[in-house]
Amino acid sequence: MSISFQTVPFVESGLGKIAVLPSICKKLNIKKPIIITDKGLSDIGLVDKIEQILEKDNIEKCVYKDVLADPPESNIFDAVDMFNDFGADGVIGFGGGSSMDVAKAVSYFTKNKIAISECYGVNKLINNRNPLIQIPTTAGTGSELTPIAIFTLKSEQKMGIVDPLLYADCSILDADLTLDLPLDITAYSGIDAMVHAIEAYTTKIKKNPISDSLAKKALSLLGANIRTVVQEPKNRIARENMLLGSMLAGMALPPPPGADPTATLISNMAIALITTLYGALFAFFFFLPFSDYLKYVNDDKKVESALHLEGAMLLYDKTHPIMVQERLNAFLPRKERFTDED
Repeated sequence: MSISFQTVPFVESGLGKIAVLPSICKKLNIKKPIIITDKGLSDIGLVDKIEQILEKDNIEKCVYKDVLADPPESNIFDAVDMFNDFGADGVIGFGGGSSMDVAKAVSYFTKNKIAISECYGVNKLINNRNPLIQIPTTAGTGSELTPIAIFTLKSEQKMGIVDPLLYADCSILDADLTLDLPLDITAYSGIDAMVHAIEAYTTKIKKNPISDSLAKKALSLLGANIRTVVQEPKNRIARENMLLGSMLAGMALPPPPGADPTATLISNMAIALITTLYGALFAFFFFLPFSDYLKYVNDDKKVESALHLEGAMLLYDKTHPIMVQERLNAFLPRKERFTDED
């Protein structure tokens, strides 16, 4: 069996780990980083926390906080302009998948004057990029560990860049940054991570023991903790396990070792589309008892549509379609498995 495995070269994980950010900047020779984030994180003060940590070590920084969900290409190049105006020398992605995807692109396009249209697809990037640190604030996309970035064109079409050059130099996982996540984001980011792990485990292309092990451990952590983080949002241990599970799912998914590059790109685009259309509905449907999810939704047809799309598009096996509940139960710890009463 021939296996090639590539991932982020350096990961820092643990409660309070954000404190190591200045030392990571120094290790990567970053003296003036740009922080790529969104207005929501800025409004609740999380970005201030990052700025204060950097200021203690006299590290100058600038902040681009206008990243949108399903980011348009304009987010990239507005941030590139800020990077150049500030004279930045490194990029810190801080937030969910959208912010981290933009950070990947900014690290590349600040060093390469290439039309983005020439970069969409698989293994299209050339040359090098500026140093990149990723800091997730959700346990879902696993973008901090993937070489994939997805953007929205003016036509509303979604296009992706998949290339090993987009792997970060370092990812910092600090579950304390996820404690104030809204309930809906906590839920549907968790199912997003589980979908990644299931896809990596069930793929028939480039399947191998490394990605299998990562996917199974990811599902074990996610399945055992997703109910807890929804019901006990301040549970730091459950939050940490979710963040670690999301990271492992991200490691299992991208090519190599997990899925086929084109299939991975299509899947991530599908996930982005479905999340945009249906939000947290399918997350609550799968991971909260029926009586609980009724508190949060009031449109049965939307729930039925979300279930249909989730099962048909994301958990579909090309040769043997399997019920979503059966597929999930195959991986979850016995005490966390679903019954018809859920």
